Amino acid sequence: MEITFLGSGSAFVQTEENFQSNILIEDKEMSLLIDAGSTIQEALKYSHKKLKDIDAIYITHLHGDHVHGLEYVGFSTYFSGQKKKTLIGEASIIFKLWENILSGTMGNINGKKMNIHDYFNIITHKKNSPFVKNGVSFFPKRVYHVISENRDDIPANSLYFSTNENNIFISGDSQFQPKKLKKFYEQATIIFNEVEFADYPGSVHTQFKQLNTLDDSIKEKMYLYHYSLNGHCFNDMDKIVKENGFAGLIKRGQKFSFC
Repeated sequence: MEITFLGSGSAFVQTEENFQSNILIEDKEMSLLIDAGSTIQEALKYSHKKLKDIDAIYITHLHGDHVHGLEYVGFSTYFSGQKKKTLIGEASIIFKLWENILSGTMGNINGKKMNIHDYFNIITHKKNSPFVKNGVSFFPKRVYHVISENRDDIPANSLYFSTNENNIFISGDSQFQPKKLKKFYEQATIIFNEVEFADYPGSVHTQFKQLNTLDDSIKEKMYLYHYSLNGHCFNDMDKIVKENGFAGLIKRGQKFSFC
């Protein structure tokens, strides 16, 4: 299995520096894209990947840097006659994805009323329930990202899955919640965790100073992504990350191979 970070940046990255954090998981029988943000077309080209080679897309939550590229994906396959991509996600997320986001631009073609099934094959899962893709079991875990009065209003998910020799955890976009994710942090052999270097009050992301409070045994297997450099050099920030005991800062296009 190979995991490619088509991008490793936040929602606000400039494309000359990075792309939004969309992740491609591939093995001999599967090609699963985790999220499809607005920079997905450029990100695929940068990593020498093609849309036709992706089988399915998992959607963690509904922010633009994770879903706005789906218009490109859906229209590309529909008008070219390519096989539809499989779209996977928590049922409430997939419903809101069409009703609140995609239907506005994709809901009508030349007078024909369209629906999400015209563009994608749909697979949904219940909250915190696993799904299987080509023999690989994925375990979504609901995390707190943007919180409303009703915490179910704006759902977001992390993902945990295993290869033959590795347990892999991808945090997705989330606030710092070490107690909620303790089991995944401990069981994982490699962790891909989002990070925010700027010290924003009331942040909806995990700040670096918060991650720095984790045990060294967790930090040493944790790579950081979904960041903005805020004018800093990547190499300088990567050095700081490693000096603080983390495995490293992920560059766009960076690959990880697993047995």
